[in-house]
Amino acid sequence: MQHKATGLKFLEGTVLEVTFQDGRVRRYDIAVLFDRYPQLRELEDRELFLSGTLMGDYGIIWNDELDLETEIIYEDGETPHKKKPAARRAAAPAGKGSAPGASVSAESASGAPASAAAAAAVAAARSRSGMSQKQLSAATGIDQADISRIERGLANPAVSTLERIARALGGQLTIGILFPENE
Repeated sequence: MQHKATGLKFLEGTVLEVTFQDGRVRRYDIAVLFDRYPQLRELEDRELFLSGTLMGDYGIIWNDELDLETEIIYEDGETPHKKKPAARRAAAPAGKGSAPGASVSAESASGAPASAAAAAAVAAARSRSGMSQKQLSAATGIDQADISRIERGLANPAVSTLERIARALGGQLTIGILFPENE
């Protein structure tokens, strides 16, 4: 079930406070996502951070390249009486899955699901190419919102979708199956 956001406040640093239709108010520090989604580091710029707006009822958008679904805040944020927002979603460490053309296995070396490794690989490759999500959308025919969901690990893209993205970014998709070494 998606929870509709009705209000947005910007607090200190990179902390957001979102009010939802069911009356809940949740705080969330998006800095916990910086390792997993390096493009979000741009939001350390206070002026850019404060320019965010609710996008419909379900997301916050800063520009063509930066957005965040409010469901993450609903699920992982904390109620305002607590001092620091929690982050149950672990940031995926940079590794093999974060470079264009890197292998993606069913589970990364850190134990993260393949969708997280694919998300990190797509986000890093797009960032490295200098392409915005909007430009990648135009080059692939994939909706910008879908590209955003892929980069945040909220979608399970088909191999053909990942191939289209890789080609549009000037790379190639490589998928590998890794076996543990026998001792």
